[in-house]
Amino acid sequence: MAIALVTFVAGIVLIAAAKPISGLYLLGFWGGRPVPTYAILQAGGHIVGLAIFVALTPQDYRDLYLRLICLVLFPAAAISARVICGMTDYWPRFRQAPIGFILHADRYSAFGGLTGALAAYAIAVAVFHVPFGAWVIDAFCFGLLGAEIVSRLGCHANGCCYGKPVLTEARIARWFSVVYRDELQKAVWHGGLGGRSIYAAPLCIGVLNLILICLLLVIASLCKPPAGLLGGIGLMLYPYCRLVNDFLRVDRNGMGKTFTYLFLPVLFACGFIAFATSFQSPAPPRTLPDFAALGDPKVYVFLVVEYILLVAAYGWGVEFKQSDRVAGRPELGDALVAAEAPLVQPD
Repeated sequence: MAIALVTFVAGIVLIAAAKPISGLYLLGFWGGRPVPTYAILQAGGHIVGLAIFVALTPQDYRDLYLRLICLVLFPAAAISARVICGMTDYWPRFRQAPIGFILHADRYSAFGGLTGALAAYAIAVAVFHVPFGAWVIDAFCFGLLGAEIVSRLGCHANGCCYGKPVLTEARIARWFSVVYRDELQKAVWHGGLGGRSIYAAPLCIGVLNLILICLLLVIASLCKPPAGLLGGIGLMLYPYCRLVNDFLRVDRNGMGKTFTYLFLPVLFACGFIAFATSFQSPAPPRTLPDFAALGDPKVYVFLVVEYILLVAAYGWGVEFKQSDRVAGRPELGDALVAAEAPLVQPD
């Protein structure tokens, strides 16, 4: 119970401390290319998720899974995240230059990335006989929830995944509100919401994920759950967190949102299967976290190198350049909105 309370307090402090970064879209420029804050945080989210997964991986499989995730699953996710985003939300543009979209477009689909990673993992298990067990569900669930808390802070800084205008003076609404002013933030040039108080949807999903993690930790403290039970519960409840978050969002439309609604039942089904099979007799014991493993030099090197590569990948994908910053001129936003208009229709 105590670990759940400590986790909740630490998570709330992190999210509250990160709220002001909505005014820090860029860290600066490097060779004329912008260095976006979200690249640092998005990459950090992936590494947090990887670290949690590694800590929940049995020692015998730790090295294998570390290599599999870093060398196969992350690259597969990076490509599929942009491909599925292009196919669902930006088809005319993606069809004209698919390679350019994959390499440079500042567009991603989180569930599109998970689709590619899970497909690659299924092939690894079925064809190459990578060891699989109920512990994978636990590790994946906790890794997903923890990773998204940090990565969504990147969305918060980027001004993407933006929410509806706040129309109430309620205290909780004000806490979950944000104002974007940078002309390169998506809520400004795409949503036309610059200077307006809107719901900070990325912070909302972060808090919801945090609550879910703490609930799972409370369950773990009250009983001795078998492998797969906590992950199964988490994957069944996570779609509801995402649906609450999507109710606040207005940035996604059309097939992109439809794809989300198709993917959430898949996660729920995986969670239900894991939950149901966790009661088998005898049930495999749950893998306890081994965060000391993160201090292993080999693991540490993988985490650091992977983080640097992810920061570079996210930073390279930014579409803007230094000359695009034209403070006080509406032409930039008008041009960007005009370019998006044939591709996305407003709600």
